[in-house]
Amino acid sequence: MRKQFPGYYYPTEKEFSHKFKECVFCFDTNVLLNLYRYTPESRDNLIKILQVVKDRVWLPHQVGLEYQRRRTDVLLNQIGLSGELEGILDGAINALEQLRRSSLFAVNEMIDPIKRDLNTTKKKLEAKREQKPNLMTGDPVFDAVTELFDGKVGAPYKEDKYKEICKKGKERYDAKIPPGYMDRSNNPNDTDQYGDFVLWCQLIDYSKTEARPIILITDDAKEDWWREVSGEKLGPRPELISEFTTATDGNKWFYMYSTEQFLKYSKKYLHADVQPEVIKEAEDIKKQDVEQEKIRMTAADLQKAQANYAAVEAVAQARTFEIDNIRAHSALPDVELLRAWRQAAPGFDELRRSLAHSVLSSEELRRPFVDVATAKSSHHKKEKLASPNTQPTEGDNQANQEHNGNTETNPSNPTPAPADEKKKD
Repeated sequence: MRKQFPGYYYPTEKEFSHKFKECVFCFDTNVLLNLYRYTPESRDNLIKILQVVKDRVWLPHQVGLEYQRRRTDVLLNQIGLSGELEGILDGAINALEQLRRSSLFAVNEMIDPIKRDLNTTKKKLEAKREQKPNLMTGDPVFDAVTELFDGKVGAPYKEDKYKEICKKGKERYDAKIPPGYMDRSNNPNDTDQYGDFVLWCQLIDYSKTEARPIILITDDAKEDWWREVSGEKLGPRPELISEFTTATDGNKWFYMYSTEQFLKYSKKYLHADVQPEVIKEAEDIKKQDVEQEKIRMTAADLQKAQANYAAVEAVAQARTFEIDNIRAHSALPDVELLRAWRQAAPGFDELRRSLAHSVLSSEELRRPFVDVATAKSSHHKKEKLASPNTQPTEGDNQANQEHNGNTETNPSNPTPAPADEKKKD
């Protein structure tokens, strides 16, 4: 079964030890950009590990391009975080001063040393912010990455090939075929959304010319890369393993690891000098990314729900206006209005079912129509009762039954009109 379903099997310990020692390590953009998120000591240690395997590294052209485009934004963002931290420290210092004014002498004695420590930290942050590096020179990460991957970046696709891949990417994203569909954009002209798929195609194309196994190192936390069960990542998506195996005629080997795993296995199989601190920081970065992805997904779901709610509300208002318009411009008796509702309700229920994420229940969707019909029925009934010479009609009796909740003709549970009413029509 291993040959038929390779994506569902872990490499054996012996197999992985052998592959790790001879493979080509390919890196995702996020791994390179995350170098700006480590402390200087851990960053230098990670770069040192990369230099150990520098003869076995390769970058897809898409990764190199994304790194160059996004590097300055990430660097400036990290520098900006020091300003945010300064604001937090200022708030803490101000809070201590407020406490001083309303506290006993014993408490005030404790405030002064805390305030001194906060001011010392703030001065260090100010000094670091003033040491803002030149965006083109003086960036040690940029220099190290440039040297490490010099001559080890793949070629770009030609324009026709790139357009073809983007077109195929749209088809795959619509069908939720990994990788990349989690980056799907509503803008049809946004080709950046296909970055992960372009990377994947370049990786497969490269593997066809490379005899060694391929291991992709990525810190992407999204579901279109990883197989996840009950919150636990079990490895690459099986579809990725299967596609890679099929595209290379079963002759090439592929697997995927995070930076944290790469460091642990480098220490275990390559006996690299990996410090515990850098592994801990890699784990923390991964946790932060997972939490950020959860927040992003929650926000996306809320936006969809809001959009669906607005769509349902618009249709409901339009249908309510339609019923009101019938009341104002026709002499239809109440029972006819109710019958019209029964005929329209199934179609409206179908609309409700099509909006799978709507926050409105079907009962809430029907309510505007039921309210209109019920109000008209009540008004008509009062008019009839006010006239002593007028006898209730069969239509009035049916409308009253429907208004009083008779389950056979209740508008909130619409059923086909009785046979005798159909004859009247």
